[in-house]
Amino acid sequence: MTMRMQAIWRKTAGRLLKIGGGSEGNELTLFVDGDDAFDTMLHAIASARRRVWLEVYIFTPDKLGTAIFDALVAAAQRGCEVRLLVDALGSPEMTPEKTKPLRDAGGHVAVFNPWELGLLARGVVGGLGEVGGGREEARELAPL
Repeated sequence: MTMRMQAIWRKTAGRLLKIGGGSEGNELTLFVDGDDAFDTMLHAIASARRRVWLEVYIFTPDKLGTAIFDALVAAAQRGCEVRLLVDALGSPEMTPEKTKPLRDAGGHVAVFNPWELGLLARGVVGGLGEVGGGREEARELAPL
């Protein structure tokens, strides 16, 4: 991370701490490449022992989406609490039929923000903190 990026992060974190507090022992990794972010996310999901909570704006059953979804199913099958929260507008292909394997494995799936745009992807993985990233894709968006 460059010195300028570190300064921007410190300033932003300082502002956020005033409204939300903080905790000790956290670590932050800034990803500037989606591939690195998603590789880390997949590793974190595969390594989780207690829980995986993932909030996603754009979640499609493409190669990457399928890999993440399969990792969520595997985490649920090994006993992790898995919660997937998808945006209705940004993830129209994540239908009840598509998410059934996760629910059958004990995971939870919910839909939010049918009319608002949100953060592209962020997740909390038990023991590993928050992992996030995003993809900018042009696609036709429609509610579920």
